[in-house]
Amino acid sequence: MFVLVFAIEIQQAITQRGNMEFADAIIGLWGFLAFFLIYASIIGVFLVLRSFFKKPPKKKRSPGRTTRSSH
Repeated sequence: MFVLVFAIEIQQAITQRGNMEFADAIIGLWGFLAFFLIYASIIGVFLVLRSFFKKPPKKKRSPGRTTRSSH
């Protein structure tokens, strides 16, 4: 991500189609990190909720074995 942000800033300086400012690059990186953390939090909450509502798997019994109670 750092390489992409600074490549865009350098491209702006070379083509003179924008102002190359270090502050713009830093704010862009912070924005990316903020949105990524929001996205990761939403996915994390979704996964936790899904695990709570997921039914436990049924245990399979072997067809040849029977269980007897020893009462």
